[in-house]
Amino acid sequence: WFGYKDLFRASCKTPTRRGAGPRCPPSTKWIPLTNGAHADIADLVFANSSFNVTACRQHCVDTNTTCKSECDDELKSCMSKVGQPGAPLASQCAETASRCRSKCKSELDSCTADCNQPRDNDACPAVLATDGGTYFNGVTDSPTCQTPKWTQPAVSVRALWLWAFGGTDIPNSLAREAVYMGTQDNGSFASLEAGAVTPTWTKRDGGDIFDIVADNLHVVSTQFCCLTSPGSRVFVRDPGDTDGGEISNYPLGIVPPFKFSDVIVRFGPTRYALIMNDPGSVIGGAAFSTLDITRKPVLWTSLGVSLNTACALWVAGLPTNPTFYAAAGGFCPSFGDSRGFLNRFTGLSTTGQWHSGILPGPSQMVSAFAIDPNNTNRLIASQVIAGGARILRSSDGGTTWVADPVLEGLMTGGGIFRMQTLRYVQPSLLAFDPNDSNTLLAGAVDAGIFLSRNNGATWVALTNNSGDVSNPVIPYPHAAYFDRECGKKNIYVATRGRGVWRFSYDDPAAVSVSKCQSGCDVSLTDCQNECDKLRNECMNETGPGKRLPSQCAELRNTCRATCTNTRDACRQRCTTCPE
Repeated sequence: WFGYKDLFRASCKTPTRRGAGPRCPPSTKWIPLTNGAHADIADLVFANSSFNVTACRQHCVDTNTTCKSECDDELKSCMSKVGQPGAPLASQCAETASRCRSKCKSELDSCTADCNQPRDNDACPAVLATDGGTYFNGVTDSPTCQTPKWTQPAVSVRALWLWAFGGTDIPNSLAREAVYMGTQDNGSFASLEAGAVTPTWTKRDGGDIFDIVADNLHVVSTQFCCLTSPGSRVFVRDPGDTDGGEISNYPLGIVPPFKFSDVIVRFGPTRYALIMNDPGSVIGGAAFSTLDITRKPVLWTSLGVSLNTACALWVAGLPTNPTFYAAAGGFCPSFGDSRGFLNRFTGLSTTGQWHSGILPGPSQMVSAFAIDPNNTNRLIASQVIAGGARILRSSDGGTTWVADPVLEGLMTGGGIFRMQTLRYVQPSLLAFDPNDSNTLLAGAVDAGIFLSRNNGATWVALTNNSGDVSNPVIPYPHAAYFDRECGKKNIYVATRGRGVWRFSYDDPAAVSVSKCQSGCDVSLTDCQNECDKLRNECMNETGPGKRLPSQCAELRNTCRATCTNTRDACRQRCTTCPE
């Protein structure tokens, strides 16, 4: 057996002595046997099987029955032609049928004898792991198990490789929340009830999904979907990842695929910026912006002059004067790696320059970075340095930086993990909560996920990845979405290999049920006052169309009844979602 993009099997008898004959089958003898399982093979596990003699003999009998039935059909066909010009004689038909039945008997004897032979059983292929999940072989008896029927269980191991993740608020509900994820090979998934105990997910697109940027108007994603150029494309769909389609045109270059960090960002309604790389050019790539990604054709304008080969983009600030940060150069050309040199660009000018030299010291490379969506002066970065990385925070837009040794210690599990390996550095996630300026989130490839609720003064481990009940193993967190409503704070974290996780805790600034209901009562009073104004305006009418006092009273009463119903619904909602 061997597996690569598919699973293959071949049979041959290996000589006991080297050089006595071919020890491997020729390439023409390999049989593809993925049979319903996903492509891209990771591993195949075999299970010892006992040879089922009874089943083998029954297979022989069933084959013999079919064989004799075919002989009888052939005899009937032959006899129907007897007497016709050139047709065989009846005796010839009987002789042919006799030879046919003798052949069936011989094959039955041979098959039965083979079943009775002692043998070393070939192990059955039992479990197949692919990048589409884990499958089991529904056939367990040898030798029929050697042609497996792969079946995927309804509940399987968590093996989703997430490239992209995003979300947007559905207000006044703990269960209703829009969350989107993009995976390797398995396409995009959306849930409009991500806060539920067991969310329901719907699948939209196949292929590889590398970016998802969502708001209440659109879901914008990048996909590596197609054999024809461009292979990596941008799609704009409606909330829930429904309808919509590919944008009509692109800037010059290639949308960078296979990156964990976003290469497309939103800086206002329908306003987006996009990295395009051009390996064949001198500059290597550039960034572009549009004020309306839904327009056909999209009007793209360059952000500055050049950006080298980039692999990550961040933005914050006003829609008319945003501040962009990008990771460029460095490891950006590598598969899956977003370590690049930090650059900054302010505004939407086509002629401005991207500025480097933002971080202190000689190294400008980052493995993770974040900018406060509500304050462009607040930054946090994982600066890659010789032998590791260090965490830096700035409150003045990068003019000055302070180190965070406590978080650095958490990133290594107190020294259990190396800060830098041959393939990666530990810091993989840094994020600001857009709903609370004091809340920061950080994650490490191996060491866990960490939360600060006082602007980095102290940190607590949400999980240290030790694997016990309170500390599940959550590897390689690389994206987060924050939700705040109904007295709760929810943080959704996307991982490389273990899907999406949700952390929930009480909001210390939450409104109590009684205070929420008091607000409903105040709204009732305001609403009733408006009803009284409607009655007074009605009573002051003049002219032929003037309404009667009873009609004006009825108008006020109907209005007040609506106010009361609205207040009652408001008070009821406060019991489940105080706001």
